[in-house]
Amino acid sequence: MKKIGVIVEGKSDVEFIKGYFSKLYHVDVIASSGDGTHCKITSDSAMLKAVKTLAVKPNVKRIIVVLDLDTKCPKGGQFTCLVDLADWYRKNVLNITEQDGIPVEIIVATKELESWMLTNWESNTNNKSKEDLKRKMQTVFATKDNLTEMDMVKRFMGNKLTMNSANNKSLKRFEDKISIAKKQ
Repeated sequence: MKKIGVIVEGKSDVEFIKGYFSKLYHVDVIASSGDGTHCKITSDSAMLKAVKTLAVKPNVKRIIVVLDLDTKCPKGGQFTCLVDLADWYRKNVLNITEQDGIPVEIIVATKELESWMLTNWESNTNNKSKEDLKRKMQTVFATKDNLTEMDMVKRFMGNKLTMNSANNKSLKRFEDKISIAKKQ
């Protein structure tokens, strides 16, 4: 059995990837901080530790770091181009392409990982944010609640909604990369 190790920003991302993708794929997901309390996706030492944690797990054949395009640069500002973010990330945070013979890859979620959930309703979510998902969920579920990221994940999973990778390029790329760990 081949397994994919995935590193994401925080707890709601871990819940989302585990909850949705573990039904179809063998995945092991951790947050950049390990415990998910504080995002450390731009900390070189935290990320190297996370990569090493996944590299020693049995059957992990690929490690994928999922970054949001709107990840804030520690020196200020945000990226608007996924290629620029991926290049900056490789040079300044995670300058390795493998760990113990296991490929380490970067996928930039455009615009945020939450945009992947939005593919359930919309045809092009490449530049959508968690605020777009929040508005859609408030409309669909007829609520004015100020939904947190975890609330949105729980509603998505609890209603057994599905995603359409044809509606988001970064979701399609992620699914292509984890396909080697598809459950039989």
